Formats: sequence, C-alpha cells, structure tokens
Amino acid sequence: MALTRLNTNAYGSTINLASNVTGTLATGNGGTGTTSYTPGITHSSVWRLTSDLTGSAEPISSNLEEVDTAPYATLGSAMTVSSGAFTFPATGYWWVKFGGTLHQASSEDYMSIYIYSTLNAGGSWQAQARAEANTSGSAFQTAACDILLDITDTTNQKVRFRVIQADTSNQLEGNSAYNKTWFTFVRYAAT
Repeated sequence: MALTRLNTNAYGSTINLASNVTGTLATGNGGTGTTSYTPGITHSSVWRLTSDLTGSAEPISSNLEEVDTAPYATLGSAMTVSSGAFTFPATGYWWVKFGGTLHQASSEDYMSIYIYSTLNAGGSWQAQARAEANTSGSAFQTAACDILLDITDTTNQKVRFRVIQADTSNQLEGNSAYNKTWFTFVRYAAT
C-alpha cells in the first residue's frame, strides 16, 4: 500500500503527498534520488547448540539448529549449515555473533571461542573474532564475540565456529529449548 497522505503537519492539517510533493528525494540526508526505498535489514537468523559439547571442536559441526521456540521468527531467508560451515542466503554486510556458555568441571580453567571465515569454501579459514571465559571451581561463565563481514560471494564466503577447552572435561553448554550457546546472523545492508 502506497503512502499518499501524512496525518497532520505542524498546523494540524492533512498533507496530500500526491499533489503537494514533486520531484525526487534529495540524495543528502539519506535520500536516494528516487521515490522508492529498500530497507537495509532484510535477513536475520539465530542458531543454537542443542546439547552440551565436551572438550574442543574445530569446527562446531553437530547438534546445531535454527531457533524454533515461539515466538522466534526468521527474517528473510535463513542461514544454512553443512559440516559446521554456515552459508549466507544473500550478499551484503552481515553482523555475526557467537555467544557461548562454559561449564567448568572442577579446577580453574578457560574456554576460548572463535569466529572463522573463508573467502574460498575449499580453502583456508581465518580467525576473525575471539573471546575467552575463565572460571574457578564448578562454575558457569558466558563469553561472546562478533564481527561485521562484507559478503560478496555466497558460494565461497562462509563462516564457522570453534571452541578450545583447556580441560577436556569442560563443556560448552547447549539446550534445544533456549539459547545457552548461540550464533546470530543479521544482514544490515546491501554490499
């Protein structure tokens, strides 16, 4: 439905856009020189770890699901994953976040989480972001890291996630009903 009238102006009267606005929008202050507008955020998808992961994993490749607990909703097309490598559904500027909850088994120890990306799906992977959690005794702690990526090739540019546990009995917590370890993907704008 096209917007044809604004309810009131500063004087309390209706403004008829069809008859009172002419030309195109200025390119300054966010205008595009046209009368149409495409919103920046067109895709968002949140995934989670569905069960605890004991020890380290590179990449985290199992027990992953897109959040499905109501009232969650995907905006646009969802991310897809194969063998731990996530594929973007569209090009653009994507914000990627990894949040992980560590369960420390006994003594003081640490967990490191990473976001990795690749420019070539069959090539090398580069660490893009890292966060650590350090606990003492049998305790829980959450760490998170994020990165903004310019995705120009959805076939070859991918991301994956890694966890390093200093103690092989430590766990990265997961749950299928709510997010304890999660992966957020939001497309902010076209590239």
